[in-house]
Amino acid sequence: MSRARELGALGLRAGNSVNIRSIRAFVEVARQRSVSEAAASLGYSQSAVSKQIAEFERGVGSRVFHRDCAGLPLTACGERLLPLAVQVMALVDALGRGEPASRFSADAIGSSDERAPRTFA
Repeated sequence: MSRARELGALGLRAGNSVNIRSIRAFVEVARQRSVSEAAASLGYSQSAVSKQIAEFERGVGSRVFHRDCAGLPLTACGERLLPLAVQVMALVDALGRGEPASRFSADAIGSSDERAPRTFA
């Protein structure tokens, strides 16, 4: 599958970008189901996390949370992106601990299908 088609399947367009801090905020808000609890966990202010989520949503070109519901449930796009975001953050954290990059395969990092190893989850 081409990269553009793979991105399209996720609801993304080529050329969009997000940063690591906004990915981390997305993952933590999804885990906590609360911006204020995610902020406390991350050591950021609530407004900083809200800004990171807005930046993430601009980057992916879609809302990732339903804001009109209690508990901030994920949208369909958020559901598709969360496993990938968790993998990205696991890789970033592993590299930050000094684990060699050669330990991670390109398929695991760039794949959106079930072949991606679960070692990042």
